[in-house]
Amino acid sequence: MSSSPQTDPQPAPATGEGKAAAFIEKWAGKDGGERANYQLFIGELCELLGAPAPEPASSDDADNAYVYERRVAFPGQVAPPGSPKSSLQNPKFSTSGYIDCYKRGCFVFETKQGVEKKDREALSEAGREREAKRRKGHGVRGTAAWD
Repeated sequence: MSSSPQTDPQPAPATGEGKAAAFIEKWAGKDGGERANYQLFIGELCELLGAPAPEPASSDDADNAYVYERRVAFPGQVAPPGSPKSSLQNPKFSTSGYIDCYKRGCFVFETKQGVEKKDREALSEAGREREAKRRKGHGVRGTAAWD
């Protein structure tokens, strides 16, 4: 008598609602560094929505219509201390920054790391010490700094 190996049946593809729930479950409570997670998060969000993911960036920003880390210049910013006319607007001075995800004519996606408000009294002393050492986001949800 021969026996054939049993294989587990493949799960049925998730529905749109099931995929959304799985996405939310995966990302809920993730509080790692903003820069460590945002490209993965946006890429998975695009997949969930059936939208194309951002394209590879070019060295010429004019070609960067839909990219991560789109460079943007802020001309005429206040010059840093010690530079000529440091207290006035200096049209020759500009700074630059980066947009986390940019799609020309459509949207700018700027991610921010946040953390949930925790009940510190419920933590043990060791838990409070670990929490104090833990990296925090830009704001705590449910506080005035977040809103």
